[in-house]
Amino acid sequence: MLNDSEMTDIAIKAVAEAQQARKPIELYIRGRVDCFGGKLLVVSGKFPDDNSRFDNYLFFTGDKWEFIFNSMELVKRLDQGIGTPAALRALQNVFSFNAIAGMIAIALTATIITLIFRSADPGNVKVPEILANSLTTILGFYFGSQVGRGPR
Repeated sequence: MLNDSEMTDIAIKAVAEAQQARKPIELYIRGRVDCFGGKLLVVSGKFPDDNSRFDNYLFFTGDKWEFIFNSMELVKRLDQGIGTPAALRALQNVFSFNAIAGMIAIALTATIITLIFRSADPGNVKVPEILANSLTTILGFYFGSQVGRGPR
C-alpha cells in the first residue's frame, strides 16, 4: 500500500505527464479524500499561456491508481462504481469488531426479552446473572469504543 508521500509524487508526475502539451506549472495537491475504499487526490495547477487554473484527479486503491481528467469524468467513474463496491464495504462494516460486539449485545438483549415474555409470571422473572453481566459488559465496551472514536 502506498503512503501519502508516494501518492503525492505519483499524482504530481501523472498530471505533469498528462498535461505536458500545455506545460503546467505550480502543481500541488489541493485535497485528499478517503472514499469508496480508496483515496482520491485532487491535483491543481496552472497553465502558463493563459494563467488558467485546472484540477485533475487520481484515485488510489492499494498500489493501483487511476487518472481522472476532470470533474465530468470523475462523475462518470463514480457512476460506474469506482473503488471498492458498496456491498463489499457494507460487509466489511458488518463484520468489523465493533459491529460483532453490537450483534452480540442485540442477541443477549433478545434472549433476556424472550425469557421475560415466556415466563409464567413476567413480573417476577429472574434473569440469569451471567446474561445480565454479559450484556452490561458488552454494551459498556461497545459504547465506550464508539465514544473513543469521535465523530465520523
